Amino acid sequence: MATVPLPRVYDDFIDFIAERVSADEILAFKASAAAQRRARRLLERLKDETISMDERAELEQMAQVDLLLGRLKAQAAAQRQSK
Repeated sequence: MATVPLPRVYDDFIDFIAERVSADEILAFKASAAAQRRARRLLERLKDETISMDERAELEQMAQVDLLLGRLKAQAAAQRQSK
């Protein structure tokens, strides 16, 4: 499943969060156990080719959030290293 590059508004949001939340808090964030279980279930359904269109859309949204969080964490790590 290919992900589309994030729009500029995502970078604006990343900057907004990074200015208000400490780098350590950002780096410590992880999805809840329930969200992780749901992602695993959806990935299994994708692999088994039993995923519905709604589930595929949900998985794509999860991928976009994961990309956003990855960029946010990368920025936080760079900020922490520069101190």
